[in-house]
Amino acid sequence: MADPRIAIVTMTRAASDEEARRISEGLTVAGSFGVPVFVTDQEGQSGLVPGVESLPNLVLASAASEMVARVCSTFQRAIEKNAEVCVYTEPDKIPFFRSGLDRFLQAVQQNPKALVIAARNDAAFATVPAGQRKLESMENEIAAAFLGHRTDYFFGPFAIPRGAVERYLPDVHSLGWGWRTYIMARCILDGMPVVVVDGPFDAPEWNRGEDDADSRLYRLKQFVESVEGFRQALIAVRR
Repeated sequence: MADPRIAIVTMTRAASDEEARRISEGLTVAGSFGVPVFVTDQEGQSGLVPGVESLPNLVLASAASEMVARVCSTFQRAIEKNAEVCVYTEPDKIPFFRSGLDRFLQAVQQNPKALVIAARNDAAFATVPAGQRKLESMENEIAAAFLGHRTDYFFGPFAIPRGAVERYLPDVHSLGWGWRTYIMARCILDGMPVVVVDGPFDAPEWNRGEDDADSRLYRLKQFVESVEGFRQALIAVRR
């Protein structure tokens, strides 16, 4: 599904060899769709196994910066190479890449001026660990109340047009995981059309058991940062 207007953007960081293997497999699958995949790897803690850098369609760089700065750098590189639409995704969503990415890219191709969100259907959302599911349910309710649009905002992948990257990305450097919610909220609050591509995007097996105390504490951190992203977007549109 090659389309020169579209680029996939992501960043990598692996805490284990198994995580590096998943990330590399994900990039291999994502790169098979014929669109460029821009990646910023964590310098000194690579999320890639040897040989991945030679994959077709992969546009790789590395940086020692923290997560949001690497995300922003990746978007910027895609824009500099004339991408008109940027598709953000975490790199390890292998089941989604295999079963849903083609349909998602078709929706992006048909709606290049829209915010396009990949969302889990109810059955898929039920496969998420209980602690994560409770927090993401609350976040989705907050978004519905303040943005007037109800969907699953937290599966991960979304697409935005070039103009949204240029307008909103400079605001997100201090927001942690709230960078995603800030950008999606700004798009919605500024009247951009929203297209949701939902499906049976189940949690992968390795994720389903991540419900221990440390995992829940990390998800709580993501919750706080994501809600702050929504809040900052609401403040920004009132200025």
